[in-house]
Amino acid sequence: MIHTENGLIWNLFSIYYSRDSWKIIVDELVDLKKKLTNEYVDFIIFFSKEKGENIRVAISSTAANNIKITYAIEYLNKFIKNTPSKSFYSFPYGKTLWKNHDNNSIVWNTFIKIESYEELNRFEQSNSNLLLEILDNDYTSDNFLTAGLYLYIKILKQFHIYQNNTNKIITEAMESLSDKFENFELRKIIDNIISEYQIDENTIFEILDDFWHESNDSPTFIEWSSIINILIEHKINFMYINQIILDHLGLGYSHNMLILELLYRWNMSRYCELN
Repeated sequence: MIHTENGLIWNLFSIYYSRDSWKIIVDELVDLKKKLTNEYVDFIIFFSKEKGENIRVAISSTAANNIKITYAIEYLNKFIKNTPSKSFYSFPYGKTLWKNHDNNSIVWNTFIKIESYEELNRFEQSNSNLLLEILDNDYTSDNFLTAGLYLYIKILKQFHIYQNNTNKIITEAMESLSDKFENFELRKIIDNIISEYQIDENTIFEILDDFWHESNDSPTFIEWSSIINILIEHKINFMYINQIILDHLGLGYSHNMLILELLYRWNMSRYCELN
């Protein structure tokens, strides 16, 4: 099954491959992207832990060029079989109904490409590029959390420029997300994650200060930032953009809530400066 949107064909597939070896697949995807530069419209990468550690790929093309995309995916499949990863992740329950997909395999249509307009497609593309840059070949879970903090605070700063009220922006995002949890459950989840990552708030606040004041002259970041400005001008809200970031990082709602909670606490510690 292939998804079609605005006359473009979208190939949506997931590469199930151990996180410890994601650099190998990412290098192949980046190389493949360069080869397809004149043939594709979008080449978007997401990371996920759903039904096994995997990298989700969305590639669009015109109908005339789609056969070249098909050949490229066939090459990836052969590469995976010839360069298998070793999975150390053991799924704890559900041997039949809830089992993971096989490691070292390509599975089609495990996710949905939501129909959207050009600017959102451009943002997903630019976010994919920036995420690879800031992860810098480190695909450990704590680096994904750091990347989430970085992206969220950069987005928050741009919203702050337009709305000049970080407290309101963060609070509304937290209230929207907290509807998915019971309050007691949410507090327990956040406390457990803070304990798991051994998070020290003062250290996090210093990192967030650095992220807030840092100037990033990377062409990838500048493009990403300019597209966010366009989305803000089109009245796309903070929470909607965060959801796109969440999809790319594959962290899940609980980690998303943790990032927002840390941003909220940091914001309150800097309230007079930021509000």
